[in-house]
Amino acid sequence: MAPLSSASEPSARSLGEPVIVVGPTTRCGTSLLQRLLNSTGRIVIYGENFGLMQTLPDMIRNQERGGATKRKVIAIARDMLRERTDFEASSLFPPLDDYIAGLGEAFRGLLGVYAADAAKLGFPRWGLKHQIRGPNSFALMPQLLPEARYVMIYRDLIDVARSAKARWPGDFKGPEDYRRFARNWRDNVETMRSLEGDRFLLFRYETFAADPEAHLERLESFTGLSHIDRAVMTRRINDQPQYRLDAGGAADAAYRKPAALQPGEVKLLLSESGALYRELGYSPRA
Repeated sequence: MAPLSSASEPSARSLGEPVIVVGPTTRCGTSLLQRLLNSTGRIVIYGENFGLMQTLPDMIRNQERGGATKRKVIAIARDMLRERTDFEASSLFPPLDDYIAGLGEAFRGLLGVYAADAAKLGFPRWGLKHQIRGPNSFALMPQLLPEARYVMIYRDLIDVARSAKARWPGDFKGPEDYRRFARNWRDNVETMRSLEGDRFLLFRYETFAADPEAHLERLESFTGLSHIDRAVMTRRINDQPQYRLDAGGAADAAYRKPAALQPGEVKLLLSESGALYRELGYSPRA
């Protein structure tokens, strides 16, 4: 397997110290953290970009799997090309290490666009909001972006599912949809909990909401960003705003009441995540 160092060396353009706000699924509190940090006026936390934060790391991870075999196959194909052999060239690639390094450069190059844009807007710091889609690929992030600070938050699976169902009812059509949602929550929460060090801060949504001040002080200390507007905690927003394209600005963002879950639906969720759910101290409520 090729080392990731070649794909994660700092580019010529410094990325500074970005803040990556991470949740295991939708509806876990990442938008709240985004709003809180943006309220400082010292940082801009941009919205989700799954092509950048998931697809490119996926590509790097997929290329590194079975790397030794891929290197040999590519080398044979390149030798045949040099010898002008007539062959079916599906395996003809640039050298694998160069290709992986190029993917890493593309990843950091796109992040550089964010860093440059933040500076143009007058913000000394920048960051991104992200919901984990694939835990194995997200686990590469500390190697791909070692200078970042990662603020992570998780929430009770049942509450998350109720909120998500209210907003995207089409995602909860049958039993497998509930199982898949629960597996994602379980796997991604476990990934977040496995990341340790002074660049990772993990919040539990319920304790954050119950005692905001203590957690806001931790957030300020961890990110180095002071003067978070505490009033953000008093405004409930859980729906994407509609923008007034004619006059500019955004219409008022609505609050969408969480949907009810039937006992069978709760059972489906817990069938995939019950052990972790109980370990975290959660219990389903009626």
